[in-house]
Amino acid sequence: MTKQEAIALFRSRRKLAEALGITTQAVGQWPDRLTQRIADRVMGAKQRTKKAKANGTTAVPKERH
Repeated sequence: MTKQEAIALFRSRRKLAEALGITTQAVGQWPDRLTQRIADRVMGAKQRTKKAKANGTTAVPKERH
């Protein structure tokens, strides 16, 4: 997965960063080709946001490190 694909999943760098509980600057420091660890975090956050929307909630739980 590329950084641009990850951003596109959330429609903006800000929304991606919020879903992961990190800053937009941290997203900016990612390599163009994401490591498997980062890609897994992105996909996990996407699944959580889908579940939250399906349940009618707007709050998305923050990921713990």
